[in-house]
Amino acid sequence: SGRIDSSQPDDAKPSVLMRLEGGDLDVDGLAAFASIFVSDKGANRFADRDLDFQIKAGPVNAGGLTADTVDTALRLRDGLLEIDRLSVGGLAGASISATGRIKDFPASPTGKLDASVVAVDLKPLIDVAARHYPDSAVLKGLESRAAAYPELFQDARVDLVASAADNGDGTTGLAVSGQGKAGGSAFSASLSGKGAVDKLLEAPVALTFNAKNPDATTLLALYGLPALPLGMLGEASTDIQAKGTLGGGLTTNFSLAGSDFKAGFEGT
Repeated sequence: SGRIDSSQPDDAKPSVLMRLEGGDLDVDGLAAFASIFVSDKGANRFADRDLDFQIKAGPVNAGGLTADTVDTALRLRDGLLEIDRLSVGGLAGASISATGRIKDFPASPTGKLDASVVAVDLKPLIDVAARHYPDSAVLKGLESRAAAYPELFQDARVDLVASAADNGDGTTGLAVSGQGKAGGSAFSASLSGKGAVDKLLEAPVALTFNAKNPDATTLLALYGLPALPLGMLGEASTDIQAKGTLGGGLTTNFSLAGSDFKAGFEGT
C-alpha cells in the first residue's frame, strides 16, 4: 500500500510526503518507485519541493540479492539527501543499518555514510556476493578461505564510514574506513583515493589493514596458509600498507607476526 501527501503552504516551500508499505518488492518495483523521483536523465522531478519518503517492505529482491526486510526513511531538500534510517534485515543472514547525508543529489553526489553490518556468520553473504561478482578476486579469495576455515567470519560486526568530496578540480576524493571483529579477530582498515571517474586506473590510492587474534591460526587461514590445530601458535597480528595506482601497481608492505614466528614482504 502507498500514500502521497502534498502540501503547498503560503509561507513555506511546497512539500511531498510519500509512504510505501508492502510485502514482496523486486527490482522492477524499485525502479518504478525510483522513477517517481528521478527522470531517465538523472534529474530530480521534485527539485522545487521538499520531499520525505518512507519505505517498509519485504522480502525485497534486487540485483540477484534478497533481503527479508527493508525499512528506510529519507529526506530530500534542495539536492541534499538525508538518510535518517536505512535498515536491511536477513540479507544472506546479515543485518545492515546506515545513516548519511549526500549533497548535490542526484547529479553529482558527495557526502558521508555511516553503516554497520552484523551477522552470526558472514560466510553466506560472502558466498552470495562472490556468485554475484564472479570477476572479483577479493570475493573469490574470501569465499575459498571461508570454505576451508568455517569459523573465519563468525560472530561478525563491521562498522564503516565512507565519504566523498568534490576537490573542485574535476577529481573526487574518496575515503573509507572500517573496524570490527570476526572469527575472534579484531581488525581495522582504510582506503583513500583521489581521481576522476573516467581515469580510475590512474588515481592514487592508499590502503591499510591490520588485525589481531589470540589464535594465530585464524590469521594464517585468512591468508590461505596451512595452519596447525587451533591454539598451537598463540596470538598473532598482521599489518598491510599499500600505495600506488590500480594501473601502475601498488607498493606493498606486509607483516604477520606471532610469539614464535614472523613473516614479511615488501614489493609491488
